[in-house]
Amino acid sequence: MPPLYGDDALVTTPYGLGKVLSPGLRTPGGEAVLPAEISLASWTLAGGKSPSLFTHDGSFPAHVPPLAAGSKVATPYGKGVITAYHPSKITVTLSSWTLANSSPVLCYLHPDQVAPDVPGTDPLKKPFRALSGYEKIDFAFTKRDAAKAALQLKDTAAANLFFEQALFCLQQVENEDLKVNLYRARLLECMIACLNNSALCCLTLREWQKAADGSRQAMMLVDALDRKRGGEIVKVMGEKLGVDEGRLFVDWRCKAICSHARALSELGEFDGAIAVLKRGAEICAEALAADAADAAATSSDAKIKKLLATYKQHKKRVGEKEKKAAMKMFGGGKKPASPARKAAGEQGGEEKKEAAPADARPAAPAPVKQREAAAPPPPPPVPKKEPEGGGGGGDEPEPWYSEHAEAMILVAGIAGVVGLGAMLWGRKK
Repeated sequence: MPPLYGDDALVTTPYGLGKVLSPGLRTPGGEAVLPAEISLASWTLAGGKSPSLFTHDGSFPAHVPPLAAGSKVATPYGKGVITAYHPSKITVTLSSWTLANSSPVLCYLHPDQVAPDVPGTDPLKKPFRALSGYEKIDFAFTKRDAAKAALQLKDTAAANLFFEQALFCLQQVENEDLKVNLYRARLLECMIACLNNSALCCLTLREWQKAADGSRQAMMLVDALDRKRGGEIVKVMGEKLGVDEGRLFVDWRCKAICSHARALSELGEFDGAIAVLKRGAEICAEALAADAADAAATSSDAKIKKLLATYKQHKKRVGEKEKKAAMKMFGGGKKPASPARKAAGEQGGEEKKEAAPADARPAAPAPVKQREAAAPPPPPPVPKKEPEGGGGGGDEPEPWYSEHAEAMILVAGIAGVVGLGAMLWGRKK
């Protein structure tokens, strides 16, 4: 929900000038939900403190101080400070951007083009698409400061949102819009810092893929600057912004590497995490070889080595679990015994043979195929002749007879019919 007033805004109340301590909240329709707290500067209590006004009224106008030399103002070309005031002409030194070699920009403006820069208000508010590249960078730094304040309150989600908004502002700046190396350096410094901090927030929020993407972009930017080490942008970052080569190429780069490795490990990509950490270890080793007392390189080296050892152990455990699962699924034979173990096993077998009891069971017969190869197959069985009178009718048929019983019965039937016919023929004769 939107606030009733801006933070630290100066407003004119029925009781005099007041400063907003708590902005309050209202619905999008304008109905106040939480009252605003306003400290009345025109009043003083017995203890020397100013009273507070709690109100649901969000219509108090902003206090506009009179313009004078030294007043902070907002102009169509950025924010600045009045260096010379005349009712018909105002000279403003801009603080939003500078010329080459950090030379200040002087603007000679009509009073209608100048408005007081009151905290909590934006008298010359423009749509975002109408902002210049310099104003977009300034706006990104404002969002970055808001993210730092949210981190102090331990509101990680809000801080990450502010970092993402700052990155969005910086990504909308075209390179052609920036003619001054100072602002190019400010853009890169702010972008790398926001990417690193956003990746750390995403790790806390368990947004692994976003953390991996952000940290990878930070590493790419640092690598691009490393290829131009000694260039004008890197010099300006060290001289004007306080980001020297050690901080940029060791400290910030190793922070991005550690965040990227942590995100990859949470995504199950241990090989990628180990490869990234090995590269970080090489960077720290090079920095320590150049300066053994480098505190940033020493701290980063210790963190990287600790993570590297941890992820190697994780990879080993995951590999063992996968191997066991594969053996359970597909089965696995025993490993071939070493010669020493094989000899020990044979010796133990002989001792067991000698110590076998007398009533031990005989060895199992040889397989059927081996027995058939050792002895020739027996001749086919000859059917026994049944005694006349059908003796032995109670015995079970022999195997050979049982296999050919139907054929034998058929032959016997035919023979009986032939014999009967021959006997009848003989009687007729």
